[in-house]
Amino acid sequence: MFCMFLLVRLSIHHSLSYLLQSKEGKRINKLFNRYRTMSLPAKATLWFFIGNLFQKGIAFISTPIFTRLMSTNDFGAYNLYLSWLSIFTVLLTLRLDYGGFNKGLTKYKDDKDGFAFSMQLIVTATGLLFIVVCFIFGGIINKYTHLSRLIMVAMTFEIITTGAISFWTVRERYDFKYKNVVFVSLLLAFLNAIVGIIAVLYGRNKGTARIYSSISVQVLIGTVIYIVNFFKGHKTWRKEYITYALAFNIPLLPHYLSDYILDSFDKIMISSLVSQSATGIYSLASSLGMVVKVVTSSISGAYVPLQYRCLDEKNYKKVRTQITPILYIMLGIILLFIAFGPEAMMVLGSSDYFESVYAVPPIAASAFFGFLIALFGNILLYFGKNVALTVFSCIAAFLNVGLNYVFINMFGFIAAGYTTMVCYFIDALCAIVYANKLTKRDTGESLYENKHILIVSLLLVSAGVIFPIIYNHTAIRYSIILSIGIICICLRKEIVKVIKDNKK
Repeated sequence: MFCMFLLVRLSIHHSLSYLLQSKEGKRINKLFNRYRTMSLPAKATLWFFIGNLFQKGIAFISTPIFTRLMSTNDFGAYNLYLSWLSIFTVLLTLRLDYGGFNKGLTKYKDDKDGFAFSMQLIVTATGLLFIVVCFIFGGIINKYTHLSRLIMVAMTFEIITTGAISFWTVRERYDFKYKNVVFVSLLLAFLNAIVGIIAVLYGRNKGTARIYSSISVQVLIGTVIYIVNFFKGHKTWRKEYITYALAFNIPLLPHYLSDYILDSFDKIMISSLVSQSATGIYSLASSLGMVVKVVTSSISGAYVPLQYRCLDEKNYKKVRTQITPILYIMLGIILLFIAFGPEAMMVLGSSDYFESVYAVPPIAASAFFGFLIALFGNILLYFGKNVALTVFSCIAAFLNVGLNYVFINMFGFIAAGYTTMVCYFIDALCAIVYANKLTKRDTGESLYENKHILIVSLLLVSAGVIFPIIYNHTAIRYSIILSIGIICICLRKEIVKVIKDNKK
């Protein structure tokens, strides 16, 4: 037995030595050495990206399971809950875990844990107050949300405990403590998927079962983090912290709320004006759209540091030359997502959900306009025009509600995808016009080449109109996919150059 163990050990050692001496092995060893020499912030950024990717990946991979276990009505009920959850999260947390929280951690760096716990207490107070409101006005709330009083109370506990996770996560990120954050985010994603599948399999009302399974996971992990924050914060709060946070975040609340209305209110209105089943079908297209948003936000996140640095150094030429190829790379990625819409829908859902494919093009195009909003919004923030950003997002949100009411009634729930695209476009257009005005005042010219932005925007809007018509013409669709592939091959050197420049 001992000889067998030695033989196995020698065999593994020999195989590893051979692998490390090979060309591939040297590359792997080089990557490991590069990782070891990375700074702590660089390692933290890498692992936060990997964790976010896996978290979104688990949610996306589990979607086909849920769509095959749940009816369109049940899937719609769950997504309606998620839409209301996102809106009430803004109202009850005041988005204290956003930019103001990072600024507060810097301002009160000698008592970061105490500051985080004070923020947690604000959310707890607003949450408990809302529970009282739910018991008093439960009937009215149910009429407009189509959610029972019990679900609303459970949602509130989810918001309180999820808030604790958010404050803890940002607090850990601030000091680049990435290991625990990545572990907790992956644990949440795995448990949400596994517990959700079990609940749906054995639950009578599968929509309600999915809602409660999601709440239970968040509350369970969130309660543990809440207790950790409680003891790390020395079980005390300071009025100064609370006053600062409220003064910073309340003026930004319309901006945060408008973003969520623009993102989520279409499902709420579909449920109200059409049916929960229609919400379920439409939500599957939104799930695919979220993948596109992850890609565009990742590109945006990589580009923002370069953008701010160039703005600060007045190096406008570099900003201009970098963004143009990025726009066309993004165009190619989004067009491929749109072109493969029918195949994606076949994987994500059963035939009951296939109608949602017609909402994929406008939702995917909306992700690009969201990228433009972030791109030019950063310029407005750089010049201190926060109010303008809030006004533009509020205009888009109110317009979205009005257009949804008119066109969903006229053309059905697929129209919600197009109204969302139009409102994102208007929001982006306002940001572009105002940002150009600011940069012209500062430099005498526009920061970006607007003709390329216009070309990409028109191509994506055209794709939003044309692809739903040609989805049933496979030969034409595959010809377009092949053309995009050939263009990418021809421009591969330029694409690699852009990726390398942004990596630097």
